[in-house]
Amino acid sequence: MKSYRQKWFIPFILIICFTEVVFAQFGYKEVDDDPIMEYQVIDFYSSSYYNRVEGIVLHGGIFLNKASFWPFITCLQGAVGTKYRNVQYDIGLQRWLFSASRRLLLNVNYFRQTVTNDDWKIGKVENSYAGLLLREDFYNHFTRRGWRIMADQSIIKHNIVRIEFSGYDYISMPVNTNFAGTLFGGHKNFRVNPEIPEGYENSVKLIFLLDSRNNLFFPTEGIYLEGILEKTFADFSTNGLFLKTCFFLPVIHENKFIITGMLGLRSGSTAPQHLISIGGIGSLRAYPDYYRQGQNFLFARVMYHFGGNIIKLLPLKKVPTIDATSLALFFECGDAWNLQNKKSLHDGITKADMNYDAGLSLLLADGIFRLDFARQIFKGYHNWRITFRLFNKL
Repeated sequence: MKSYRQKWFIPFILIICFTEVVFAQFGYKEVDDDPIMEYQVIDFYSSSYYNRVEGIVLHGGIFLNKASFWPFITCLQGAVGTKYRNVQYDIGLQRWLFSASRRLLLNVNYFRQTVTNDDWKIGKVENSYAGLLLREDFYNHFTRRGWRIMADQSIIKHNIVRIEFSGYDYISMPVNTNFAGTLFGGHKNFRVNPEIPEGYENSVKLIFLLDSRNNLFFPTEGIYLEGILEKTFADFSTNGLFLKTCFFLPVIHENKFIITGMLGLRSGSTAPQHLISIGGIGSLRAYPDYYRQGQNFLFARVMYHFGGNIIKLLPLKKVPTIDATSLALFFECGDAWNLQNKKSLHDGITKADMNYDAGLSLLLADGIFRLDFARQIFKGYHNWRITFRLFNKL
């Protein structure tokens, strides 16, 4: 097949974080002033990636810092895939009000982008490598084309309130299962990318973020809470509520509990772009990916992170990375349900059929590299699943 002949063409991907329009149901995405260098007037950068529909998506961007003749921070981006040539672009303008304190940011975007609702489970970098190396793509892809106006108000330290107004067209993408080539995993087939109903949607979102963690990268204590209230109208009239909270509780000798809870409710649409899925990477680790989908979603995880102490008791002192290695135990439960059109957010909220798993994680550098050994418990087939995670911390 053509995809096998072109394996030699697929390189490893260099990906740099950049400001992008994000519409996922969960997850607060920070708007960066400058993705490369804070004090450069002009920056050129690339954030290419890979997926099963578009192949390698070649990306380029120009970042213009504000100057006396142009008082806006400006970001111009373009991208195109090597297989499905879906042209993407994003024209963004930013302006800080009260620039001395940098507390209120205004942002305007005009865009056409490939998007997903699943990037809260796995990052784009990690998903790209999974596709290239293992023929695994954990996203469902579709296109949005439109505009967004956003105001981001910083309150105290890392506590933020954001309001967004946007309007966009939904554009379906191909459902091909083996559209793009990979380096390995040639005996496997990609999942079908679901077709979505096309139409126009306006959205109003209120987003809040409360963050009291003692460290943004490797927290040992504190609370992280994010919430989204959304109202959409035009061709799709829906209401949405999405909450996520994490508690970091220190224990003796650098050990810690990490308790995560997530709740998602949507009413008014059963279109794939409005559903929430559970199972596999980033959620119930012992279950298949996209095990269940629905308008209602509930998930909880309790993890005990040993912080390296228990590893040091094992006879592994000659292992070069032993000082950066640790173990964690976890228990998870959750469900996604209700595929019938709901009239209100609370419809069917008590009808969850919870699924459970538990297991062990072997972590390097607090989870930058991680092996998860998970087993279904209490119900199901008691299957084991082993997954490897990259750049995905606890």
